[in-house]
Amino acid sequence: MLIVALCLSQERNADVSVYAWSKPKSQGGDGTCGMTTGGPSRLFKMGATWLEVPRTDPRFRFGTWTRRPDKLDNIRVRFDRPFVEQSVSVVAFFRGFKMVKGNDEHSRPVWRGEVTVKNVDSTGFEMAISSAQGDFNLEVEVDWVAHMTVDPTVKSGYMTIDHSDQPKFPQTTRCNFNNGEMAANPDYIFQAWSKIDVSAERNMRLIHSASEISKSGFTWKTESWDDTLCWSARGAWIALMK
Repeated sequence: MLIVALCLSQERNADVSVYAWSKPKSQGGDGTCGMTTGGPSRLFKMGATWLEVPRTDPRFRFGTWTRRPDKLDNIRVRFDRPFVEQSVSVVAFFRGFKMVKGNDEHSRPVWRGEVTVKNVDSTGFEMAISSAQGDFNLEVEVDWVAHMTVDPTVKSGYMTIDHSDQPKFPQTTRCNFNNGEMAANPDYIFQAWSKIDVSAERNMRLIHSASEISKSGFTWKTESWDDTLCWSARGAWIALMK
């Protein structure tokens, strides 16, 4: 399976419509991935991160949820095969979205979207979507990945940026692996956004990268520039050994 996610540079005062796509070889595709945009979006730059994992890999369960504005805002996801351990980790993140500019609780114009995961067990989990205008202005495609927490070859988690005042970029956050170190440095670090809360009066710019990768963790770097005002953001990550 090809898992893909977004990085964006978007012009202010416009709605956003951008999606990443993939053509997995396991489904008859050529193994490529890319991005598409439409509608009123005025994108200066866009990018996608990707991770290719065989769908038959017993360590993982995968899925994609497409949510339309007139549909449910939360669902119970059931794994096609239960895990043998009760302790399971799940990360969920945006593959794409159509986001209408809304207003936050302070009446500020914002682009806001968030996907959250809770009540995880060996059989599945609950996932919810929220946005700035009563959950009606966001159409999304969300990818999710689940694995056993005790698996020494896979680590995952979230990184949060939360600003009550003018944010400063670039910003770095150390992401430490839970439940002990890996046996060696991970072969892959996958990064994605699971929450975006950015002023729509300014251009949106949110780019991420990973550095200082070791057996115990890595450093997440968030970059933005010029006049972007990011109130908060949350990134999902997966560290993987072959």
